Amino acid sequence: MKKIILLFSVTLFVFSCSSDDSNDSDDTITCNSPTNISTNSITEDSATINWTSANDSNTFQIEYGTTGFTQGQGQTITSSNSNSILTNLNSDTSYQYYIRANCANNSYSSWVGPQNFTTSAINCPEAQSLNTYNITETSANIEWSYIGTVTPTSWKIEYGIIGFTLGQGTIITTSNQGYDLTGLTPSTQYDFYITAQCSDTNFGDTVGPSTFITEAACQQPTLLNLNSVEVCSISFDWYTNGETSFEIEYGESGFTLGTGNTINTSNSYYEIDTNLDQGTTYEIYVRANCGSDGYSEYSDALVVTTDSNDLTGMYDVTVTRDDGATYSHGLETIILVSPNYYKTETTGLWAIGAVAPDQGFNFANSCNEIIIPNQQLCQGYYANNVFGTQNGEVLPNGDLYMEYMIEFDSGDRIFQAFYEKQ
Repeated sequence: MKKIILLFSVTLFVFSCSSDDSNDSDDTITCNSPTNISTNSITEDSATINWTSANDSNTFQIEYGTTGFTQGQGQTITSSNSNSILTNLNSDTSYQYYIRANCANNSYSSWVGPQNFTTSAINCPEAQSLNTYNITETSANIEWSYIGTVTPTSWKIEYGIIGFTLGQGTIITTSNQGYDLTGLTPSTQYDFYITAQCSDTNFGDTVGPSTFITEAACQQPTLLNLNSVEVCSISFDWYTNGETSFEIEYGESGFTLGTGNTINTSNSYYEIDTNLDQGTTYEIYVRANCGSDGYSEYSDALVVTTDSNDLTGMYDVTVTRDDGATYSHGLETIILVSPNYYKTETTGLWAIGAVAPDQGFNFANSCNEIIIPNQQLCQGYYANNVFGTQNGEVLPNGDLYMEYMIEFDSGDRIFQAFYEKQ
């Protein structure tokens, strides 16, 4: 029995050794990783990657994404060449990629990477022709244009009170080439700047400032226009700028605003015919009265000189006393004493030189009204007073009419004098 067991064991051992026909070589096929990896031809939206195959690989697998992406979550492409072009990339953006070989029997090499590159930045255009229109008390429309083949994705507006520091203004982002600024303060100057944005990291140059001023809450009258001027009247009009109530102030040239003659009107035109003298230069201002919003600024001055009416010269003089007595003095000369102030040669019914060497009286011409002030008879030769009882006038043809009184101890007498211009 022991011999039989021993024989079976020897036979089994011999059979086992004779059935192993391997040559003791390693059956595992090694898949080596690509080498000499490089990136070139980088543009705004593409890049070419190159490598060298370390074995007869069939294909290569590339995974890429923005810098820091997690492998397995990137974009994967396959190439049968030793290079590949990554497309549809974002401009001015950092990317990473990994690459591995796909060898026989669907075995892979180890991943190589990350390799890094950054796409080129697009030349983002800048705004130009900054413009403001439709300006009101609290709003303004702004607009701009640009030149370039690249279309910005958005525009940054920054605005504030004139002279503000960039970065400290109010910032608005819009996809349009215009914007309506609101919530502004009346009568205030503003600056604004425009910056084009082409990507998260690509901006054009900031352009500005462009300056504008909001309208006042109470609009200033403008464009004062002279319609006519005569000896003692001035007619003019103005542009209302939407207001309906106005205050006119005028005075002789150089007067201080607030001290002149004032007139209120709801019209956009006026004729001044009071408190004027002939041959005199006046300044006229208009401002709007806006009730609870107060007054506007004064308009620019309208400077006007009234016409002159020179009364000097030769006249044929006839005087009639209140009792009907009439005397013809004949030709008499009126002389100028001072601006708009004149002197005759006779008084009453006395001829030249009949009573005193100088027996004329003085009178003023105010807008063709003749005013005889209280004065002594014959220029002070007698204490008897002479004064006008009512204003005389300069007639349209240049003749003069006057009425005055002379005080006498025996009783006062009234005289009417008519001067016919020669």
